[in-house]
Amino acid sequence: MRWVGSAVVTACAVWALGIATQVRAQDTRAAVGDGAWAMPAIGRVGVPAVEATGVDFAAYAGYGFTEGVLNNGDSHNRLSGSIAGAVRPTNWLTAALRFDGRYDMHSSSSGPTPGSDNGWVGDPRLLVRAAFDATESLHLGFEVGGWFPGAKAPSVQWDAITVDLNGMLAWTPAASPLTLALNVGFRIDNSANSATDAQQLSRADRLALGVSDFNSIRTGLGVSYRVGRIELLGEYTWDILVGSGAPGATDSPMRVGAGVRVPLDEDRAWWIHGMLDVALSSRATFNDGDKLYPIEPRVGALVGITYRLGGDPERPTEPGELTNVDNTVTPAECTVGATQACSCADGASGTQECLASNASPDSDTPAQVGWGSCTCAAETPVAVTAVAVSGHVRDSNSAPIGDAHVTIVSGATTLQATTAADGSFTIASVPVGNATLSVTADSFQPGTLPLTLATQDMTGADVSLDRAVPGAMVRGRVRSFNGQPLGATIRIESLSREVTANADGQFELEVPPGSYQVSITAAGHETQQRRVTVEEQGVVFLNVDMRRSR
Repeated sequence: MRWVGSAVVTACAVWALGIATQVRAQDTRAAVGDGAWAMPAIGRVGVPAVEATGVDFAAYAGYGFTEGVLNNGDSHNRLSGSIAGAVRPTNWLTAALRFDGRYDMHSSSSGPTPGSDNGWVGDPRLLVRAAFDATESLHLGFEVGGWFPGAKAPSVQWDAITVDLNGMLAWTPAASPLTLALNVGFRIDNSANSATDAQQLSRADRLALGVSDFNSIRTGLGVSYRVGRIELLGEYTWDILVGSGAPGATDSPMRVGAGVRVPLDEDRAWWIHGMLDVALSSRATFNDGDKLYPIEPRVGALVGITYRLGGDPERPTEPGELTNVDNTVTPAECTVGATQACSCADGASGTQECLASNASPDSDTPAQVGWGSCTCAAETPVAVTAVAVSGHVRDSNSAPIGDAHVTIVSGATTLQATTAADGSFTIASVPVGNATLSVTADSFQPGTLPLTLATQDMTGADVSLDRAVPGAMVRGRVRSFNGQPLGATIRIESLSREVTANADGQFELEVPPGSYQVSITAAGHETQQRRVTVEEQGVVFLNVDMRRSR
């Protein structure tokens, strides 16, 4: 097994154990749980998160199957495992040490060496991640990772050290169970230098080495969605191999995965994580003498367990439950009845009281004394100064009236809207208090509705309009001298109104009360002028006989 130098391993282990004896969680954890690196992740896609200082651990085991690639009736099975520990000395910086191991089993039915062939390999890896909150919902991060393959165990093949540089972005909308994560990075891959005897190995062993002669552009997109205490996961990753002679992009490792993460205890310190991967990449020709590149299992399953020292601070504290929010005070040092300030999850201030609990029924001395849960101050309600008003305008038969003009007057504020085809309207930002809603529409009498607006939007501000009383009317019939109806045009110039007689020569024209000059024209006939006087709500009849023009 390839191991990193003992000095590096010892230093990391001592650092992790030293921090573990001092830190305890003080804020809420990330919206996404830990992955194989003992850091927040979907699967392979990491999630930047500003968290409380603390220590996490992870252990994973998996199985992968690769179909025939060598054209000799071959198949490949892989068992894998990893253990990792991560330390957060500050809320934005995390460092992790991980040991990976795998056991590959090959079989073939033809070729120079038919039969089975097995082998195992292991690698240590280091990862440092920095994370920052750009906004409440948007989080940025950067990773620097190191992979230390060696030619023999234990050893460090210095020219085989491989470096990963990754940029990270995560978006978690406020008050949403959804998290989207994007990773883009570059791997400076020297791992093939650890396989100095690769050309002496069987093609099956070379296929399973997992090392590469090519650098790669590493991309990943992941999604997490929490349903209660359960986290549903999905991701897509693509490591595009680059360099002279590199396999095509579609031959590069490309995977899609789905999984679930579930807490195992009430404190949510222990989590179990399952993931299923499918490789989408095609298989390039893999022959003796070819440069090395990683060929991923076609199907892989991974299951792991993670542990967060101190549990998940996201779990709500039960009333009266003893906690120790202030690291400078231990439970035994507080006096029952004393109070102190504490911080709530949203940064608001609160207070907690020193309580006695778990009292023994046979003793007057309480079995445990400590600080109770933090009582957060209630948020000051935001004063509502404006609301939205919506409703419908209809006629007396409940038919909708479109294009009606709606006006709301509230104090010195006047707001307007026009109804849609279904008679609906909405007017936003109406000041609270007493207001008047008025509606006008063509051919309808105006309507009004008094409003009293409080702290909530108003719906159902409905208004019914009556049709307007008809005004004065000019009616009549136009015919030729031989009694044939004419489709004449009847126009009142002073009102700029006109109408065309129907097939029977009949017409009607609504006008205000008054005296008007009426002009009647028809093709092939002489124009006539008539003078009419119409009283209020009166009707004047015009029967017109028209002479043919010469």
